[in-house]
Amino acid sequence: MSIATTAPESFAFQDIVCVETMLRHTADTRFFIERPGGEDATMEVSTGTAACRVEIQVKKSTKAISLRTVATWLTHTPPLASGDTLLERLLEDPTLFVVFVTSGRCRDDCARYVADPEWTPTPHAIGRVTSTAAADLLREFAVAKPTGKQIALRRRAHNESFAKSADTSSVAQALRRVLVVERQDYDSVKDGCANTLRRQYRVPNDRVGTVLQSLLEVVKSAKTSKADAFPEFTATLQVETHDSIRPTNYVPRGSESSLARELSRCGALLLSGIPRTGKTYLARAVAAEFETQGYDVQPAHHVDAAERFLLAPGDAHVLVVLDDPLDNTLPFVALSKLAKILDELPPHRRLVVSQAQEHLLAATDEAQLADVRTSSQPLARCRGKSVARLSRGTLGTARRQQPNGR
Repeated sequence: MSIATTAPESFAFQDIVCVETMLRHTADTRFFIERPGGEDATMEVSTGTAACRVEIQVKKSTKAISLRTVATWLTHTPPLASGDTLLERLLEDPTLFVVFVTSGRCRDDCARYVADPEWTPTPHAIGRVTSTAAADLLREFAVAKPTGKQIALRRRAHNESFAKSADTSSVAQALRRVLVVERQDYDSVKDGCANTLRRQYRVPNDRVGTVLQSLLEVVKSAKTSKADAFPEFTATLQVETHDSIRPTNYVPRGSESSLARELSRCGALLLSGIPRTGKTYLARAVAAEFETQGYDVQPAHHVDAAERFLLAPGDAHVLVVLDDPLDNTLPFVALSKLAKILDELPPHRRLVVSQAQEHLLAATDEAQLADVRTSSQPLARCRGKSVARLSRGTLGTARRQQPNGR
């Protein structure tokens, strides 16, 4: 593979790593990309009274990572400098962390430095990096091949001198702040970004690609300007995300997960019961379970709106929470349209209906929910439980349990 082909792929990998890192560290953080005197990226994190700086290097090579590899990475210096290596900066600054994100896999001799892919600036456990381990790394540090044609000999001499004089106990403490994130590539990091956008930021599946591209553009812009990338990054996220449909201060009933499973299996769910039983809140709480799966969750009060969202062409994953639809139009018209939606509901669309019991019974001229029909199907009812089902063409109910069990 030519250098012309490899370089753009390396830059793309670096950019996606920057996006992934910023998605997971958004509070009280500054982020600089290729800042003069820094590494591929520099992150400054402030948490209350504590603060730290993280220097990030991104290594696309899939070659096995040895202790000498890590030592060579730690010999990195500012341009034209023979000293001030990354290892020396770790010794001088106890708030500094170094993170290497690499496509390669670590060998046993450097496995102690491996960190979780969802790393945070936290030192390795006490005792994980011993003085003996520090001495081993210093030996590799002394013989590592430095970069720079004109200055390579001076750098090599400096590294040898430093390795001989360094205190292994102090080096061991500094090396606890060296984190190696192994076996990462562009696709795996991109997938992680997509999952974070869906799970944490509730970005619908059909918008994930567009949002991710917008965030990559922020990274490229910050690489040129050398400015803090976080303000624009955060602003872009705010434009593309929205508050969760989950009610504020919602108190779980304990049935939300089982209802979500039923909704996933059947495609639709009706919650009905006497007034003031929390049908709307429960419907929204169940729908919130699907926000993290990439569904575009839309509240609606009219069946027409639900029909537009759910039966529109396309592959977008959409969930509609339809609240008291019989109160907003002619009941028999609303029921007819609901039946049509249920009959034609695509497999990647979901519907949750909350409807007061008395309006539903009045609209269908029935005495009990079990006798209510949509299309040719009756309302399914789970006896003795607080939850029932709504399958394709079939409505189900969730009712407040009465003392007599009805």
